[in-house]
Amino acid sequence: RAALDGLTAQDRVSVSRFGSRVEHLLAPGAETHRTLRDLKCAVDTIPADMGGTDMNGALRAVFDLDLSAADDGATDH
Repeated sequence: RAALDGLTAQDRVSVSRFGSRVEHLLAPGAETHRTLRDLKCAVDTIPADMGGTDMNGALRAVFDLDLSAADDGATDH
C-alpha cells in the first residue's frame, strides 16, 4: 500500500488478484486522485482466498491487458 503514495500522473496502474484464476479489479489507467482512492480501497479489501497460486498465469494475464485504454485516460473495465 505504501508504494501507491509514490505514483504520479505519468504512471499507468491496474489491480489484479489471482489464485487458481485471475480477476482484474481495476483496469489499466492513468494515476489520478480518483484512481488512487480506488487503488487504496482495492488493496485494503482484496481477500486472499482464490485457491492455488498460478503466478505464471497471473503474470501472463496482466501483461496481456490492453494498455491503449490507459494511454487514452480511459478506466472502464
